[in-house]
Amino acid sequence: MKKLGVDSLVLGHEMTGDIVKINEGVSDYKLGDRVFVSHHVPDFDCHYCQFGHHTACHLLHNTNYDPGGFAEYIRIPNINLEKKGVYVLSENMTYDEGVFIEPLGCVCRAQRLANIRKGQTLLILGSGVSGLLHL
Repeated sequence: MKKLGVDSLVLGHEMTGDIVKINEGVSDYKLGDRVFVSHHVPDFDCHYCQFGHHTACHLLHNTNYDPGGFAEYIRIPNINLEKKGVYVLSENMTYDEGVFIEPLGCVCRAQRLANIRKGQTLLILGSGVSGLLHL
């Protein structure tokens, strides 16, 4: 996959959309599928992944779709297909709801690792998307 240059950089992640083209050999998805595409995927095989530390995985920090979620169209790397980085949205989930899959996953992981229990008091710093999802 040829990367675009810095002068044509398009940012954005946590994106949803429709599959409009499929390369040969892709069988888990079909044209018209409504999907959420993860911008990074771990390998699930390295030392860090084996111990549940997926965010430290080398592959996670070296994967991304191109050009970015704010583009009209993106190219999804094979690694996203191979490592479960593309999720078909259920019929009752809107695109707007689908973009919360990744940030909500991060929040759930953080709360699990912090071992938060009912009745505890905690401090949430920041009122961005992640801070609000912690509520």
